[in-house]
Amino acid sequence: MTGTSTHSKAAFWKEHEGTLRALYDGEWERLADVNRASIEWLRAAFGIETPLRWASELDAEDDPTQRLIDLCRAVGADVYLGGADGRNYMDVERFAEARIEVIFQEYQHPSYDQLFDPFESHLSALDLVLNCGPRSLEILRQGRRDVPSRNDT
Repeated sequence: MTGTSTHSKAAFWKEHEGTLRALYDGEWERLADVNRASIEWLRAAFGIETPLRWASELDAEDDPTQRLIDLCRAVGADVYLGGADGRNYMDVERFAEARIEVIFQEYQHPSYDQLFDPFESHLSALDLVLNCGPRSLEILRQGRRDVPSRNDT
């Protein structure tokens, strides 16, 4: 990681500088590896302790809806939280048949303290973590609005 980032002036930069430098300076052979390392870093930064499972390591069909059902079954889930656009491609009735409840998330981006005004929404999770530190997960969760699908499971 060369040069100075605008984020180097953020309130929680010093707390994360070492791990971010290691992440950015890593010699990655595959995009999947840097993606996985980034997810692990964010998970730790947000204080999330839920174990991760990688879809690529589970058996699942190629059909988009069946794939999601298979992944839910593989981890023992009886609820699937999807983005609002999932309504456009998911067959919710098939989830109901599999006894998996579908909840669509209608996310409303909360504001938080940033280095500059006015507030700029939909920046990276990195921006949130470096500006808000331990409060980041709480802030992120403030925008969540769950809307159950219309099926009864």
